[in-house]
Amino acid sequence: MQKIIMGMIVVTLSACASTQKSDAPRVELVTVTDDPFLTDKDTKYGEMFRVLILDKSYIVRQLNGETEIQKKKDDAGDQEQFTRFQDLAARYDFKDWEFSGMLTVRIHPHRGEIERIEYVPGQNPKTWQASKLFQEDVSRFAFTFPRGMITTREFRVRYKWRIKRRPGLTEEDARKRAVEFLKAEKQEY
Repeated sequence: MQKIIMGMIVVTLSACASTQKSDAPRVELVTVTDDPFLTDKDTKYGEMFRVLILDKSYIVRQLNGETEIQKKKDDAGDQEQFTRFQDLAARYDFKDWEFSGMLTVRIHPHRGEIERIEYVPGQNPKTWQASKLFQEDVSRFAFTFPRGMITTREFRVRYKWRIKRRPGLTEEDARKRAVEFLKAEKQEY
């Protein structure tokens, strides 16, 4: 009897697993890409990390400081956050957009956890939705310290999020979607 019940549980679990969305986009965990945002080594703004969000990829790249601090790998968190970006992009895809912002992150000197996150003055994204998503994304980052001590207390993270206009969308349909989007945003207040 116990074997039969266990067999039923296994069959049920495998059936549930097969009904999950298989068409959901997966995060493309890319370490190197030819996008100028990631390949430009100029860190005149002092950023340590750059995050690029595209229609099918979420890429985090560390530009310097690897001997002092490193972002812990978090594929599940990256996928979850990427899904949130895609959900909002589906509402914004009535035109091409590019949102960017830069955050200053302060690390607690003893625990190594994020203590404070704030935008660099004048480096906020165009919309509050992107601003909120960037802050939420960086707040989940966890770090390791290769030297065994916390020597980096503050650094910057620059974000760039590109949303492409939905292919085949007519000007009239784009205009209607823009009006619907604005109405929905007004109701959220």
